[in-house]
Amino acid sequence: MHAGRAFLICITALSVSACTDTRSRALATVKRVKPVSLRKDAAVFYKNIFAEHRKTNFVVSPQYWSWSFSELHPERITAYPDGFAICLESLGDAESGLYIVPLGMDHDPAPTHWASFEKLSEGIFWYSFKP
Repeated sequence: MHAGRAFLICITALSVSACTDTRSRALATVKRVKPVSLRKDAAVFYKNIFAEHRKTNFVVSPQYWSWSFSELHPERITAYPDGFAICLESLGDAESGLYIVPLGMDHDPAPTHWASFEKLSEGIFWYSFKP
């Protein structure tokens, strides 16, 4: 009887820890918001932000965040010429989160010595930037 209860407690603890994992929460939000909606918002966001700022990359002020981006509860959003890095966790100079390629841009972000990308769905990647 005690072994069964211990097993259930362990399973419950694992389930709860998975729910609090940043990546798992982000994936659940992407699923709820819908990847296509997120990428459409990114396309409009991209057009508006780059038309106003005319820079190659910059941190975007929260006042400009779309509803779908805000739903991810990012620490910050950085605009790049090929998409948006939505920082969901950071430690020092390292960060990770979702990288969104706007709808209409048909490319995958290229990994570098400091950046890695794992494709989650069309135009949506889990990224890690490390110095």
